[in-house]
Amino acid sequence: MAAVLRWNEVAPRVRLSAVSLPVVLVTTLLYALGLIDSLVLVGHAALVLYLLAEWPRLPRTNQALLWAAVGAALLLPALVAEPLPVLRQAFDRAAYYATFMTALAFLREAAITSPLVRRCGHLILNQPPAKRYLTLSGGAALFGIILNIGSLNLLGVMTMRGNTLRAAGGNPEIQRTRRRRMTQALLRGFGLTPLVSPFSITLVVVLSNIPGLQWYQVLPLGYLLAGLLLWFGWWFDRRTAPRHLAGLAPALDRQVRWWPLVQFVALVLAIVGVAVGLELLLTIPLVLAILLTAPLAGLVWLAVQRDRHGPVRAMRYAGVRLGRRAVHLFPSLRSEVGILGGAGFVGVLLSAMLPPQLVADALGALHLTGPLIAVLMLAIVLLASHVGINPIISVSLLASALPDPVSLGLAPAVLGAAFMAAWALAVSSSPMTASVLLLARLAEVSPSTIGYRWNGIYTAGGFLLLTSALLVLGYLL
Repeated sequence: MAAVLRWNEVAPRVRLSAVSLPVVLVTTLLYALGLIDSLVLVGHAALVLYLLAEWPRLPRTNQALLWAAVGAALLLPALVAEPLPVLRQAFDRAAYYATFMTALAFLREAAITSPLVRRCGHLILNQPPAKRYLTLSGGAALFGIILNIGSLNLLGVMTMRGNTLRAAGGNPEIQRTRRRRMTQALLRGFGLTPLVSPFSITLVVVLSNIPGLQWYQVLPLGYLLAGLLLWFGWWFDRRTAPRHLAGLAPALDRQVRWWPLVQFVALVLAIVGVAVGLELLLTIPLVLAILLTAPLAGLVWLAVQRDRHGPVRAMRYAGVRLGRRAVHLFPSLRSEVGILGGAGFVGVLLSAMLPPQLVADALGALHLTGPLIAVLMLAIVLLASHVGINPIISVSLLASALPDPVSLGLAPAVLGAAFMAAWALAVSSSPMTASVLLLARLAEVSPSTIGYRWNGIYTAGGFLLLTSALLVLGYLL
């Protein structure tokens, strides 16, 4: 963990980042609750200042997307009769996505130092081969709900450190096979997060761009598709396991204690439960309720880690720690804020600038209606990820450009599930996604090795499985 620096020890640019992103968070939440209106423009300005401050450290792909956002904004007056309301809506969407990542960062900060997370990680890794795939995949998905891609870093580091030659009984082939199978399990499990997590940006993007769609309509379909992918991955792992190595690896002599995992699941359910309670009490969308819940939940979680000092002092220590970590925490979100904010901004502008019937006419020319449209969206997002177009961008653009799915003979929940499923396959297969790049570095292989050689057949099989499921769901719903 980076050393904690004082405010006067960091560059002015870093201090600007550390202040401006919380301003975006507060103003966006107040605006979403209907407590302010014009003051939300302060948050929009703070978002621009944040991106300018972090511009030199933004990845080139993020910079390219933001330049595209500037270009689209300059074209807007020439293509739209009333550009200002559209521009305001684009800034609202960008700020909302940035707020989502900022709010969840509080939970991630608490999870990084949590002894409970470390105990769960060890429990997940130390399983016999027959259970290892399910525990690693399930653990990556479960940790991904709160840690996002940090779950891959946590479990990936623990996996590679534990996969020693001694642990493999001195057999290098067993060590290599374990590395491949455990890496596949982690990546495929993390890929389930867009389908199952109420905290995922996937759900935010889908709900923001498909009018009338509610979380309780699409998440059950996500769980169903995730269950199919988990089963398929487990079956495929067992099917392709090298038989000649069976029985050669040393047996694990450990007594399994599942209590830490039960505690972690209870923690996640408690956070979701509080958010659902706020949703019902304040009659607000679940995503907004999560944004309100996450910062306080992160603060309480940090305080519980210091409960030996008593509740009052523990909360004070937690607040002080978050304040000191601000110069690291908020600037570190530059990549997520840049690509999410840029994608949301461009998505709104393009949907306003494109002729309303353009996409509908294109689908009509292809003679596609109903569930076939969901399959087409699944294919486009997946293929786009393999040429460097992040699912955040492709899903934002496609979902905002499509007409009302009901007019196309498709249930909105099925369309949302198709986007979520495509996102799941993309993050577990494309060599250009952060998840594959991270695990490739940890496993010391090329991203294309993981994405294509190790995971290519799984991705193709998963695509066929999800296509069949979407067709069935489309005709049933």
